[in-house]
Amino acid sequence: MRLLLATMSHETNTFSPVPTKLARFCRDGTTLLKGEAAADFYRNTGTCMGGYLQVAAEAGAAITVAVCASAPPSGRVDAEAFELFCGLITDAVAAGGWDGIMLDLHGAMAVETFEDGEGELLRRIEEHPVREVVLATNPTVEGDATALYLSRLIKPLSIKVSRIALGLPVGGDLDYA
Repeated sequence: MRLLLATMSHETNTFSPVPTKLARFCRDGTTLLKGEAAADFYRNTGTCMGGYLQVAAEAGAAITVAVCASAPPSGRVDAEAFELFCGLITDAVAAGGWDGIMLDLHGAMAVETFEDGEGELLRRIEEHPVREVVLATNPTVEGDATALYLSRLIKPLSIKVSRIALGLPVGGDLDYA
């Protein structure tokens, strides 16, 4: 089994006049995490990507990490930055041969040129043959709304849409589950 993994995560504050440049998505300020470096960084972490890597390892899947682009909350995402990490993901999708694509999307990205960064990414992905998309959004109202919105966009395309298990909600208690 071959899986493509990617993270594209940003919570945009549209009131901020300062655009979110590429450096904010880079752990070292200059280089996006991708490939084995991204897998090494996120393996065994309590993150969506860490969970994807664990599930893939347990399934014996070969993985490719297209990119892990994640930035703290700030203004709209710079168009050039978006095109770079969006292009890394769509180029990997276009290469084909995937049994599944696992996308870690925050669900609140606005770009200088697009109101919905995640929606634009998925619009571009739908141009390529894909059998399954696994959505992982934060367990928030925004994350759930984005997952619902994206699944409704994808399902008519005859693509399987899955979400990772969410477990108990934040603040939940096993006694009340």
